[in-house]
Amino acid sequence: MDPLRTPRTTRMIPSSSLGRTTQTPLGSAGPQLSQLLPRPGVGSTLPGIGGAGAPYLGRRHSIYGTEDRIVLDVGSLYLRCGFSGESQPRHILSVSGDLAFHRDGPCNECCRHHGRFVELFTPNVGQADPVVLEETLRHYLYDVFYRYLLTDPRQRKVLICESPLMPTEIKNMLARILFQSFQVPSLSFVPSPILSLMTAGVMTGLVLDSGNWETTVMPLFDLRPLTSSVRATPLAGRALSERLRILLLNYAQLILPTGERTRLESAMLDAETLEDLKTRILFVSPFNLIRPDGGPTPSQEGDDFEGWYRDASAATDVTCRLRRADTGQACRLLVPGWVRERAAEVLFVGDEDAPDLVCCLLDCLLKVNVELRPRMVEHVLLTGGTVMLPNFQARFHQECIRMASTHPRYRPLQSLMDRMRFLSGGERGRIFPANCRAWIGGSLVGVLKASGPEITKEKFTGVVPDWAVPELEPSES
Repeated sequence: MDPLRTPRTTRMIPSSSLGRTTQTPLGSAGPQLSQLLPRPGVGSTLPGIGGAGAPYLGRRHSIYGTEDRIVLDVGSLYLRCGFSGESQPRHILSVSGDLAFHRDGPCNECCRHHGRFVELFTPNVGQADPVVLEETLRHYLYDVFYRYLLTDPRQRKVLICESPLMPTEIKNMLARILFQSFQVPSLSFVPSPILSLMTAGVMTGLVLDSGNWETTVMPLFDLRPLTSSVRATPLAGRALSERLRILLLNYAQLILPTGERTRLESAMLDAETLEDLKTRILFVSPFNLIRPDGGPTPSQEGDDFEGWYRDASAATDVTCRLRRADTGQACRLLVPGWVRERAAEVLFVGDEDAPDLVCCLLDCLLKVNVELRPRMVEHVLLTGGTVMLPNFQARFHQECIRMASTHPRYRPLQSLMDRMRFLSGGERGRIFPANCRAWIGGSLVGVLKASGPEITKEKFTGVVPDWAVPELEPSES
């Protein structure tokens, strides 16, 4: 008799990284731990997980199997890649759009890209050099297939997580490179809000995605995006970096090895340094400062700007290591505590041209049908790297309640604020990091083979169809 079918007490042994389990009776001749671990020369290792030689217990792929798709999430600063059916990306690459330090000669398997940490592309793609952008994308896709994933792209279908405001030029360029240079059999573009919501196990909700260039809020009903209600704002990671740069130049101090304190040089705050400081020392203040007389808070150029925030902050000052741009001398950067706490205020203070994140979500709710608002507000999902700042969700919830109760425009939503729930909170929402939710959803869709229409190489005409514009098929007469 098969021991796997004995009616005795069983235990659950995970068989993959997505949580599929196999029932094995206790004390039976089931698979031992040595059988679950990869054999020498067969398994792979991941750096930083259980030491340098720890075995990778995720899903192992056969070199002859081609059923697993390649999932790509191409952003302006990072590129996430891996195979479908896995619970996390294999690699998160920090891309660079600068080709100034590219070695001379044609690109080949021995060429490596060395550039500064700048955006791969901008929303105004038409102003960039298309030849340079296409060569950069081709170089990174080459690294993805042949250096990191070690697979033949001609045998793998590709699924790309598409941002709602991804430029069509980038989509067409990616499809052209993948079909012409790498000969992929088919390509699928899936909206990232749909993929992110699938990771939470719900089909209706509001998805706020705050990346580098923009923040978008999209409502979904039964996994169908309501494109007419989408709202967006340029207040995102890049705006936060610019705000941090200004505050550091005005209020931070540079401590030299001799102990002397000077002002910080602008050349020392490059994009890579700001990104590192933003992820290590910043957090969101738990409350908003309001004057007793109801007047506006002091502007950045005001005389009492520093005193206003310094007196109300209990955050400690921190020191970070930096190097001078001219001499390469190691120095220490003293960052005031109130700068760490109040740099993220730029995300909650907007205007007519660039509304803040709270107004974007409330405006999106106002555009949604009244009958759908309760279901939307009960499933709010925060995704993107910017929302990973400590205490962001609590402050965002507090600001939503305050705006709905004080602003006349949002008074119709005041009764819904008690029902607002975040899918990114609690035990269920913290399984997946917010900056990888779209890729994880693509991994789930890829293994279920439910990515929707595919673009094949034979049918590719040079233009990727837009998922937000429905295509009406001509009726047969």
